[in-house]
Amino acid sequence: MDESLPQGSQRRDSALRAVLEGLPDAVVATRRDGLIDFVNDRANELFGYEPGELVGRPVTILWPEDVREAYTQNMHALFEAGGALRFTREAHGLRKDGREFLGEMSWGIVETAGGPLMLAVGRDISERLRMQARLHRRSAEHAVLASLGQRAITGVEPFELVPELVESVGQTLEADLALLFELADDGELRVAWVWRYGSDTPEVAWAESADHARAALDSHQPVALAGGPLRSGLAVAVRTCDESFGALCAYSLADDAFDEDDGAFLCAVTNVLASAIARRRIEDRIQHQALHDPLTGLANRTLCQDRLGQALARSRRSGTPVGVFFVDLDRFKEVNDNYGHAAGDTVLVAVAHELEQAVRPSDTVGRFGGDEFLVVCEDISERQALRLGDRLRAAARVPVEAAGAVHQLSASVGFALAEDVGLDPDELLRAADEAVYRAKQIG
Repeated sequence: MDESLPQGSQRRDSALRAVLEGLPDAVVATRRDGLIDFVNDRANELFGYEPGELVGRPVTILWPEDVREAYTQNMHALFEAGGALRFTREAHGLRKDGREFLGEMSWGIVETAGGPLMLAVGRDISERLRMQARLHRRSAEHAVLASLGQRAITGVEPFELVPELVESVGQTLEADLALLFELADDGELRVAWVWRYGSDTPEVAWAESADHARAALDSHQPVALAGGPLRSGLAVAVRTCDESFGALCAYSLADDAFDEDDGAFLCAVTNVLASAIARRRIEDRIQHQALHDPLTGLANRTLCQDRLGQALARSRRSGTPVGVFFVDLDRFKEVNDNYGHAAGDTVLVAVAHELEQAVRPSDTVGRFGGDEFLVVCEDISERQALRLGDRLRAAARVPVEAAGAVHQLSASVGFALAEDVGLDPDELLRAADEAVYRAKQIG
């Protein structure tokens, strides 16, 4: 304190400094020449300096380098204009250790006996902004979960849900997303939907994150990842209690970009997706069971009749013939009677496999009942039908070992061609049934 000043001025300045020292916010007082005249204890704590260390030093040491010029111009303008504290704005600060922070500051000019001082009063709001950002992210995560859950409930196909999922989750976390699936019997994770943060749409790409996904599948908790330079990430398994389908991996360029809440969010997202996949698989299994023979896996009577109806409908438009073959195993009853139904089932499964190998990929092979099989063929001529009939008879003669014996049956084959566009499925089936009956009669 300047002893040459009048006693009243000294007392007034001392009172002002006492008030500033007691404020809960940081206070820095700067002279017109840009040197610091006074700081309170809270300012020393905020900027990381010892008491008395800042007084007499340029105020610019408290400002990050990229804003110093602008802040210096503002300081000079404020000294020219004068005025008490009257506005608050965000400002960047620089601690002694070089770390930057965002503050909420008010500036103004205070007249003292020693001349005008620029007072800067403020606080660090970095934590408050982080909390606000966290609340905003949690709100966005809840909205994403609600949307995905609603879409899944309405029965949307899981793989139609995937692009929306990776895009919305990637935007919410501000991260790259990779979603990998086990699509092969060997359990390899080969294909991923990838969404790069900032891109417009997800893309299907070969997975670069298979090891991360495998680690997630081996764990029941989110797995922390470390990818390329300055990257952090999480991987979460996409699975139900009974099945694993793949993993969802999130990557960020920022260190420690994800917290426990983000891990919980990813778990919830994968639960929605896993439930949708499981639901679809159950529906597929139920449909398959309704339309396929449980023993051989071939199309059952219902599916065969449906395929035949569709083939005839296409035939009416194209004019190409449709063929139906009945394959009736000879002496099959003897296998059941002499060796048991388990041996008979073994024979039926083996014959079913051979019949499938004998036809074209576009043909439908079904078990019509008992020891009767049906084959539906489109766009087949009479000559082709005769050759196919021979292949079907040969396929039925496959030797099958069951119940300690080798069984080699023969088969009667009858076929009918629908070259008349007016035929319906029942008429064509009756014609093929009559043909196989005549084949049995003539041996």
